[in-house]
Amino acid sequence: MNVLIERRLPGTNYKFEGRTSRQAPEIDGQVLIEAGRAKVGEFVKATVTGTQEYDLLGEITSTPK
Repeated sequence: MNVLIERRLPGTNYKFEGRTSRQAPEIDGQVLIEAGRAKVGEFVKATVTGTQEYDLLGEITSTPK
């Protein structure tokens, strides 16, 4: 799925926080990225690797060229 990287998450088990086009800020959950490289503000392709109560867990599979 396409994920917009919104911020880094230093000091946690996750590298980034992002959201898909179907997730509204402050209403829906988010995508917590566990692995991969990206820059804040870019869209990446991610694979869902798990779930939490409201959030998706994922890994970045590719970044824009």
